[in-house]
Formats: sequence, structure tokens, C-alpha cells
Amino acid sequence: MSNYSLCGLVSVLIILGCSSEHPLLLDDLSSEEALWVNAMLKSEDARPLAPIGLQPFHDGLSASHAEVRRFAVRGLGRLEQPALGSDIIPLLIADKTPGVRIEAANALAQSAYRGDVTIAYPALLQALRVEADSEVRGAVAQALSRLPMQGVDTLRRVEEALLEASETEAPLALLGVARGFESFSRLHREHDMTEQSVARLEALTGYGRTATNEDQGEHARIRRLAITTLTSSGKMIPSIISDALEDADHEVRRLAVLGIEQLDLEVEQTGFFEGARKDAHFPVRTEALRLYGRALQKTAGCVILLQMVNDPNPQVALSAIDLLGVGCETGESHAAMISKLMQITESLPDSSTINPTWHQPVHALVALAGLSPFRAKTKLRRYAEHPIWQVRMYAARAAALCQVDSLLESLATDTHPNVAATALNGLHNIVGHAADGQYIAALKRDDYGLLLTAARRLQGSVHADALSGVLEAFTRISRERRETSRNPRQMILERIGELGDVSMVEALRPYLRDFDPVIAERTAEIITRWSGDETQPNSQRLPITAVPDVQELRTFEASRPVLVMENGREITLRLRPLDAATNVARFVRLAKKGYYDGLTFHRVVPNFVIQGGSPGANEFVGDGPFTRDELTDRSHLRGTIGISTRGRDTGDAQIFVNLVDNIRLDHNYTIIADVVEGMDVVDDLLEGGRIARVRIP
Repeated sequence: MSNYSLCGLVSVLIILGCSSEHPLLLDDLSSEEALWVNAMLKSEDARPLAPIGLQPFHDGLSASHAEVRRFAVRGLGRLEQPALGSDIIPLLIADKTPGVRIEAANALAQSAYRGDVTIAYPALLQALRVEADSEVRGAVAQALSRLPMQGVDTLRRVEEALLEASETEAPLALLGVARGFESFSRLHREHDMTEQSVARLEALTGYGRTATNEDQGEHARIRRLAITTLTSSGKMIPSIISDALEDADHEVRRLAVLGIEQLDLEVEQTGFFEGARKDAHFPVRTEALRLYGRALQKTAGCVILLQMVNDPNPQVALSAIDLLGVGCETGESHAAMISKLMQITESLPDSSTINPTWHQPVHALVALAGLSPFRAKTKLRRYAEHPIWQVRMYAARAAALCQVDSLLESLATDTHPNVAATALNGLHNIVGHAADGQYIAALKRDDYGLLLTAARRLQGSVHADALSGVLEAFTRISRERRETSRNPRQMILERIGELGDVSMVEALRPYLRDFDPVIAERTAEIITRWSGDETQPNSQRLPITAVPDVQELRTFEASRPVLVMENGREITLRLRPLDAATNVARFVRLAKKGYYDGLTFHRVVPNFVIQGGSPGANEFVGDGPFTRDELTDRSHLRGTIGISTRGRDTGDAQIFVNLVDNIRLDHNYTIIADVVEGMDVVDDLLEGGRIARVRIP
């Protein structure tokens, strides 16, 4: 199969272009086919390099069942080995099932993820020219556009192919092409699109627009993508913004706000802002506030911000409070701003309040610290002693702005590591290495985020105890043998490499066999630099966690887990086990064990995501070992649930919910589920929203 050439591509695709087949389900698998799928899942998880490890995929490519072939070609793509593109091309060319050809296009693009497009580029370019099935054609366009290509001529040919493919009115084809233009523009910002492409995108901003129908599926998504592409490429014009701000789809209106900043005249910006800030949907108002802060606040003043602090939506109000802390050059509302912020800081609830609303007061404290440090200092002590740890964390941020290093020294020993880490960062900004003693003391604690912060702040230290401190911390957490310790161990290892010398070679030598290949490789580099002798790593990986089988996937597919929040409201999910078998399996396993019970959504970014599921309520504490990425062509649309990672194949069971269409996350983050009920609950969540339990039917 690897010798299959492109010579028959045109004729074969034209013959197959109009064929269609209903999606086939795992329930249709024979016992032999189920065994094939199980074998492929295990091989995919093992990330094989040797030919023998690839055999399950090659067996699956020739299966009679379309779903088995889809699993096989997707698995080959997920290995991200460019040479395997030769094994993928035959299914792109000759498979009779459109769904398999779609999967092959995506797999071919993913196989070239690391930069070698020698095989993928010509195959996808040719397929785009001749594929007749509209949905497949759209998928090929999207796959081609996200290749890591270089060269003016290559980029021009791809743009021409996208433009040619856009000359259709078939929604599924146009959706793929629109996704392609968005990826192409975002990944190749140095490339200036032609007038013809810009004109086509301008036309697509009105595709299928109606006066009243808000839920238009592919039509609305095409408009969103066209507007996003024009904005990212710097081609937005007033007439497009004007029409988009009247669109029935509120996401189109929100995206239009992002383009306002490109307009040359402030009067145009102000006019569009006035309409957007009064929009009925709070994400549009939130985006309008961001625009105001970036482009208008310095000259237009802060009176509008004082008004929007009273917005009925808490996210909009918080955004307005944050912007008050930036201040305004006009000065006419300075006293009113300080008065308003002082008033809000006084509303901090005490520990006896049920479900305390602390968000506005803590944001107001930080804003006040930026605007009037003297007045903010009078509030710090109460906040720093509050029983809610998030309040103390914001107190540390405010103390840093006010440069109250004595309070930061106290908060650096706080019982909650997130408070301590915030205080250490503040101390670093104020006194630098004068606080090395606090950084070294923090190395004795166990939270990975705090350890990473402490090690980072010791860069360039000359403290007598710095080297022994980082070496002890590295040894201690390495004994835990947890892959999720990678980030702090990397940072600590950097400090060891900086502060140590050749006398420490033997102390580091055992880590050449570390369970984490990233740590083993960096250890080898440090020893080589110290000793002058070329040293090679020999990582001894942890055992692979068992992967689910077909029967378990069927069970997951039928399940509808429910996140029951602390306030009693519920979020119902539909799992995607056929897309993300190992990540879905871990989510279900942990949920049944009660892992998520009591954990929070610690990160809330309006018009982006909410993220949670960390026992440490931070980015660096999660479940180990890592799960691999399970990437598909599915897009990160509003309501999809993904797995948070810190690099390829570093899933640790933390989840995020997309609040808007986050297209830039496509092909980089695993999607495990969709919210099918309770998206209004998601929209209402604020930082620290707590999961009471996860109910698995």
C-alpha cells in the first residue's frame, strides 16, 4: 500500500464522488472486527514506530466495515509520522465511503503536523481539485489549509485552490472551505491574500443571512468564519461590520466587534461600539468592553465603564471593573471611579455568608490598587485574612500592585499553594532575589504549581542554599513517579543545570533513565554540557494504562453524565468515545470514583473557556499518567468539552468548556463531550464554581 501513487487520483475520485453511505455504528461490528478495533486502540495508545506495531492499522485499512477503516486511517494520522501518509492516500483516493475519505484527509494533514509536507501537500491539493462529494471536498480544503507550508509560491497555490473550491453554494463544502480560509489566514499571517479571495470572503459574511432565524447551523458558521478570517488578515471594512452587527446570530455580532479596532476613524469605532455595548447578549457586550479598553478608553473617558459596572450580567460587570483599574487620561471621572471601587470593596461578604459573592469585591480591590494604591492599602488586611482562599489570592495581587512586600511575605506561607505562588510572584516583582529565602522555603511544599513558581524565581540566584533546595525538591517529587510533575521538574532541572557543575554528574545520572523522556533527555544535555562527554538518555517509561474495548465504548456512547453543581443546577453531557476513547474512559472512571466531587472551575475566561477539574485548582495539578491527544476534525464549537493540556499528549483529566466557537483550538486539543443541556448554567459560572458530584447514569 505504501507504493500507491497519485496517478489514478483524478479518475477514481470522479467515479466515487457521488457515492454515499449511511454512517455505520459500532453495533454493526462482527466479533472479528471488534477485535481489530481493540487492537488498533491499543496500538494507537502505544505510539508504535516499528512496522510490527503498525500491523493492526494495516489490517484495518482493508476491512470491509467502513467504521473499521475509519478507525485505522485515523489511527495512522494520529501517530504524526509523515511517511505514513503513503498508507493513508489510498483511502483518500479510492474508499467508497465519504466518511472514510473525510477521515483520510484529516489524517493526512495530521501526519504532517511536525513539518514534513512532502507527501501530504500534493495529495491534498490534487484531491481538492477533483473530489466531487461536497462534504469530502470541504474536509480536504480544511486539511490542506492547515499544513505547515512555507514558500510564497506554495501559499499562493493553496489560496488559489481554496478560492476555486469556494465557488459552490453547497453548505457543507463551503463550511470546510471557510474553515480552510480561517486556518490558512491564521497560520500564515505573513501572506497577503488576493483581492479575489477577500471579495469572496466578504460575500460569505452574508451567506444565508435571514432577519429572524438565529439557529442556522452551517450557514451561521460560514458567516462567523468569514468574518474571523477578514479580521485576522486585517481586511475588515465598515460595511461588513455594520451588516454583521445586525445579524440574528449573536456569535456573528460578537465576532464583528473584534473587527472594529481595524477601522481608521475613531468616530466609526465609537459608533459601532455604542451599538454593541447595548446588545441583548452579554458576550457581545463583553467583547465591546474589551474593544473599548484597547481602542477608546484613553480618549473617550471612563463614564461608560461606570455605567457598565451595573450591567445585569456579572461577567460584563467584572470586565468593566477591571478596566476601571486602568484609568482614563481625561480625568473627569477619576474621583467617581475611586468612589465606586471603594464602595464595591466594602461589599465583601464574611465567612458566614452562604454562597458568598466575592468576585466583584476582589476585582474592585485589584482595580483600586492600580488606580489608587494608597486607598487600596486600607483594604488589604481584611482581604488577606479572609477564609476564602481566592479572596486571599486577589489580596496578594493587589498587595503586589501596592508594593506591600511585608504582606506578601506573610501570604507566601499561606496554607493554600495558589495564594503562596501569587505572593511569590509579587515579591519577585518588588524585591527580586532579596526574597530567595521565601522561594527556597516554598520548594519544600508539594503543589506542582507552587514548586514551578519557586524554581522559576530562583533563576540567577546566588543564595547559598539555592542549589541544595532545588536538588532536594527534584529528588523528592521524582520519587512520586508522576508524569504530571513534568513542568515543575523541568523548571527545577533548569535551576540545577544553572547552579550546579560537573561535581553533580553522578547525582543526576540516574535520571538518564527517568520515566519521563523529556526529563531524561534534558538530563543528558546537562551532563553532556558539564562533562564534555556525549551522554544519551535511556528513558524507562511507565506502564501504559489499559485502554477501553469496543463494549465499553458502546456503553460510554449511550451514557449521559451530569455535572451537578454546588448550587443544584445541572449540566448534561454527551460523551464522544468514538473520537476520544482513552480520554472518555478516564473521565468516566474518575467520575465514578468521585474524583471530580468538590473540585472547581478555577479558570473562567469570558468569551473563551471555563476550565476545571484540578485538585489543586490550578493548571499544574491533575490526574496521572498523561493521556495522549485524540484529535479529530471536529471543531471546538460553543458547548464542546475538551481536555486541557500543556503540550502534546499531556492530558491530566482537567476539562474545559468552550464558551464560544474557539476555532484556533482545532486539531490541538481533544474533544471528549458536548453539553446537551445546561449551557445556561455554564454561562452563569464564575471563578471557583464548584462541582458537587458527577452523576453517571
